[in-house]
Amino acid sequence: DILGSVKYMSPEQAAGERVGPESDLYSLGVVLYETLTGRVPFNVTTPADVAAEHAGGPPSRSRELNSEVPEGMDAIAMRLLATDPQDRYGSADKLIEDLGRVRAGLPSVASFPNEPSTTAPAEAATQTLKLPASVVATGNRAGTRRRRVFWLLTTFAFLVAVLGIGGYSLLRDSGVPGVLGGGVADSPQTSEGARAGHEEVDVPSVKDLGERAARKRLDKAGFQVEVSPRDSPEEDAGRVLEQSVAGGNEARVGSKIVLTVGEGPQVARVPDLVGLTYSEAEGKLDRAGLPLGGVREVSSETVPAGVISSQEPQAGSKLERGSYVYLTTSIGPPAETTASF
Repeated sequence: DILGSVKYMSPEQAAGERVGPESDLYSLGVVLYETLTGRVPFNVTTPADVAAEHAGGPPSRSRELNSEVPEGMDAIAMRLLATDPQDRYGSADKLIEDLGRVRAGLPSVASFPNEPSTTAPAEAATQTLKLPASVVATGNRAGTRRRRVFWLLTTFAFLVAVLGIGGYSLLRDSGVPGVLGGGVADSPQTSEGARAGHEEVDVPSVKDLGERAARKRLDKAGFQVEVSPRDSPEEDAGRVLEQSVAGGNEARVGSKIVLTVGEGPQVARVPDLVGLTYSEAEGKLDRAGLPLGGVREVSSETVPAGVISSQEPQAGSKLERGSYVYLTTSIGPPAETTASF
C-alpha cells in the first residue's frame, strides 16, 4: 500500500505534523523518482528514519543513477522531494504546467541554477527513458522492464487522481510515457485536464450537514477539504458549522474548502481531591481544565487542618471544561470553650 508506506511519507507526515496537498505531491515525487531510477530516494523503515535521512541532505539526483533521465524531469522530481513543503510546487496545477514545459522542450522552472543544462531542449523533450539494469530481471529483459514501468506509471496516475488531477492528462502531457518506448507528442498545448484545474465552479452548500456527507459532496464537486474542529454544544457534534467559501459562490476546481465542524463540548473528569492540601487540589483542577469555584472551611475532629474534607461534584463526575468545582477544607478540631462563672 503506497500511501501507507513509510517510504512514501513526507517529512512533515512522518513527524506527525499537519499535512496538506504538498505532502501528496511529495509522495507523487517518490513514485516519479522510482519510475526514473528503479529505486526510492530514501530506503527507510520507520517515520524517524525519514527525518534522519532528510537531515543528511537531499537524495541522489535521478540523473546520477540513470544518465538518460532528461534534466527537466530530474529537476521536477527533486523539487517534489524537497524537505520543506514551501519548496515544493504550490499546487498540482503548477506541477502540470511544469510537466508541460518539459514536454514542449522548455526548461523546467524547477531546474536548479547551480546545475546548468547540458541537454538540448528538443532532445530532452523527446528522449526515451530507460530504466536502470537493477530493475530488469534476467530472461526477457525488455518485457520485464515494460511490465515494471507500466505498474509504476499506473501507481503514478493513481496518486495524481488522489490529488484531484486527471491522471491520464498528466501522464500524457508530462512526457513520461516515453519510458514505454513511445515518442512524445509534438503539440505543446496545455491538456484539457490542466485547463480544468483553472475552471471555477459553484461551491455546494454543506453547512449543517454531517462531516462525512459534506466531504463527499465537496469531493464530488472537485474540491479539497480540510476540517477545523471547534467546541460546540452536544447537538452540533459532527455537524458543519461554517465553510470557508459559502455555498453558491464560485471557487477554482481543486482549491481547498475549510470546514468548521463541531466536536461537542470538551468533557473533563473531576479528579479525586479529598485528602489533598489546598495547593495540591488546585493544581489537579488546573490540569483537568476545571476552575475552583469556592472553598468552605469547617472544623473537623478527623481531618487535619488545611486538608480537603469533601468536594462537589464528586470524584469521577464528568463536566464540561470550564465548569466550577467546590471544595470543603478542614480547619482542624473546633476550639474549646471555657465556661464563665
